[in-house]
Amino acid sequence: MNEYKTVLVEPRVRVKMLEELVFPSIFRSSWHEEEKIRALFRHKLRVAESIKGIRDAEEREELCTALNALYSYYLALIGCSSSEVERGESAVKEEFKRIEIEVKASIPAQSESAEEVTASVRWIKARLGMVWAQLVKNASMHQSFTEDELDTFKKDLNRIELKLSEQPNSQVKVEIGEEIERLRELLL
Repeated sequence: MNEYKTVLVEPRVRVKMLEELVFPSIFRSSWHEEEKIRALFRHKLRVAESIKGIRDAEEREELCTALNALYSYYLALIGCSSSEVERGESAVKEEFKRIEIEVKASIPAQSESAEEVTASVRWIKARLGMVWAQLVKNASMHQSFTEDELDTFKKDLNRIELKLSEQPNSQVKVEIGEEIERLRELLL
């Protein structure tokens, strides 16, 4: 499994973590049945998505089977009806679709100018994309930013703006400047 950069991302390890840590914790929690079903299904979907990236069909099938068996086992332990499971799963699917739509809507449109962009401008765009992604992630998870996080974001934006000021005037520079201002407004 050398193609995985981090051990935590490797699907086999993620399935093992679900088995040993995550699913037992959800089962023992004081949550209502519906919340438990939703949590189990959320984790199952995320791990199933990482399993899809495995090239070896046999290993992929083995992990999918193990994941489905594990999910079914914990649903049986919870003792919920099939209608409750369907209701919980459909709620999670709707939630995932809503988050995906929100993320796509919040990502600024890429300019389609024919101008040549330098490596510095590509770096600036990539860095802005990372800041946007963090902002969207916290917003979609309904988490507020700590003072330290806000300071870090502001420092990042200042660094990006300083780097942008070194670039020659162009339409891309103007668009990036507008994007920085939108981010600043959102962070205030």
